[in-house]
Amino acid sequence: MESLLNKELLTTAVIDRMDAMVRVMDEDRHILYMNDKMKREFGNFCGHNCYEMIGQCENCLNCVTMQARETGDTESKEMQLGEKHYRLIASSVQMENSPKYSVEFFVDITKQKKLEEANRRHFDRLAEDIEF
Repeated sequence: MESLLNKELLTTAVIDRMDAMVRVMDEDRHILYMNDKMKREFGNFCGHNCYEMIGQCENCLNCVTMQARETGDTESKEMQLGEKHYRLIASSVQMENSPKYSVEFFVDITKQKKLEEANRRHFDRLAEDIEF
């Protein structure tokens, strides 16, 4: 049977190769871990408050991480950072005899948003043509 250390290393290796960006935070919303893709996208913010990574000075008003902790369910929202759009998915995790942690996934949905906007403009033009 694999040792606990080997399992932790394997888990980290798997998460680092995920297509989604992943971060883990403690109860005070300090970033404990960021996978490689997230570090490439945002820089290494381990040890910082979660909101600093997205260029804010304080916690988000609509914090999906806090909502997930309160409800015990997975919560999500869409957010725009600069030119990019992300779907943020948060889940609260508690292991035996440990504090609660939060896991967040950032999925880049910029291409989907651009397609949605193009479709909306096309629909609006068609609606205008029909009305004419």
